[in-house]
Amino acid sequence: MVFSNFKKKLEERGLWQDKPMTDKAINKLEQIINSELTSKVVDSSIIFNELLITTNSEELLDVLKFLKFNENCKFKQLIDIAGVDYPGNKERFN
Repeated sequence: MVFSNFKKKLEERGLWQDKPMTDKAINKLEQIINSELTSKVVDSSIIFNELLITTNSEELLDVLKFLKFNENCKFKQLIDIAGVDYPGNKERFN
């Protein structure tokens, strides 16, 4: 069985970036997302050079599609989706 080095393959294709986004670039990305998804984004913030976006469960698919297909974003990998469990509510997971 052959195991591939994911980072090496990305480097070969010119898709690997060792350096984190600059403050200016991540702020610009936040502005683009907030301006394009005004009604879909509940909150956004930048913490430890990571952009955090809060949306309702009903809007999640639209937000993800925007992040993947919009020319200014073109996200290639989804790292994390977090939810909250409210056991006392009829709709527990929001």
